[in-house]
Amino acid sequence: MRYLGKDQEVESTLKSLQGGSAGTQITIIDPDQINVSDPSQIIVGKGIENRELMNLIVDRGARHVVQMPNLDFIRQMNFCAHILSHPEEFFENPQSCLVE
Repeated sequence: MRYLGKDQEVESTLKSLQGGSAGTQITIIDPDQINVSDPSQIIVGKGIENRELMNLIVDRGARHVVQMPNLDFIRQMNFCAHILSHPEEFFENPQSCLVE
């Protein structure tokens, strides 16, 4: 997993994810860095307004967006990374991924 953004708070928070089960092909970026999203990207935003969030999803093709600050940030990032790393597991039995 690699972070291509510029936000020091996001970068330091993401360091706790390093060494997890997330694949190295996953890229984490800031919302202002994309024109069209790659499906293997997780976008990390800080206080994204609803209109901008919808623009990321509808117009720019974002599939995974996680906001900060967020008490569940690490869990949500791990969830997105797991889906990106093991999509077949998610689509075969989504309930097992959604229920802890």
